[in-house]
Amino acid sequence: MIQAPAALIYGPSGVGKTVAALRALTPEKTIWISTERGALKPASSPMLNPYHPRKPKEIVCLHAAQGRSDNVHAEVKAAVAEACRLVAQGTVSNIVIDTLSSYARRLDYFIRDIVGVGREYGKAADAIGSHVLPYMDQIYEMCATVTRPNGVYGATFIALCHERDPFQPAVDKRTGAQAKATPGGPDLPGALAKKIRHDFDLVLRADIRAVGDGAARVFVHDSTDKMLPTKDRWGVISDRGNGGAGIMTMDLGAILRVGAAQDAGLAALDADLAILRSFERGGSAASAAELVNL
Repeated sequence: MIQAPAALIYGPSGVGKTVAALRALTPEKTIWISTERGALKPASSPMLNPYHPRKPKEIVCLHAAQGRSDNVHAEVKAAVAEACRLVAQGTVSNIVIDTLSSYARRLDYFIRDIVGVGREYGKAADAIGSHVLPYMDQIYEMCATVTRPNGVYGATFIALCHERDPFQPAVDKRTGAQAKATPGGPDLPGALAKKIRHDFDLVLRADIRAVGDGAARVFVHDSTDKMLPTKDRWGVISDRGNGGAGIMTMDLGAILRVGAAQDAGLAALDADLAILRSFERGGSAASAAELVNL
């Protein structure tokens, strides 16, 4: 039996993370937990949404903490429970959280300013992690026993995050010592950005890179980059750390289809493999028809 994949996509705001997830998943089978305003605006554009005017089911979680009642946490907790319920009854098979960063930011405000947990010893950041990580466990545990018609069990889970830049502290003027750099990656508080990656099959960074005579929105994968880490359990994406181009067209659907085929012991479609290798020869992103002939 094949377990549904889980992917964490992070990158700068506006780079196209939501559109990538929207294009990869069938709307009628997807529930979208929106934690920021306008998260699903791309769904209303026929240029961005190939299924226009079809839209995923959306649960909006935009509660602002105004009192000591834990409304921020309770709202997302209820949304995750509803998503798992719909998966269990077979209504949906995909869950998207867009974005974990926005939810963590409001939770950070609630814990620091409403509850009053201070910054000392990272207590507030740890408290945020203790709220967010159980959502991952709940999604996996509540959906793990649900078998979909195609033999896959569990829900395909996509978490989107904003990006946090790496930080290099200044040299200590008194001792001349260079402090250790802080890695970037998903914009999540404290150690959560590192811990949360353990729960995903894919961790990809979305970025804009110069390609040929122009620029392209791409997924970046470099297993040796500790400052902006990525991950690919399937080993299907070009890895700069192993001598590959390290970038591919921002087509999450192609990655998921190739990974699912690999899990099932089947041959992946040539068109999907070509998309994954679209930049391997130094060329720009081509049309699907052109890619098949590479």
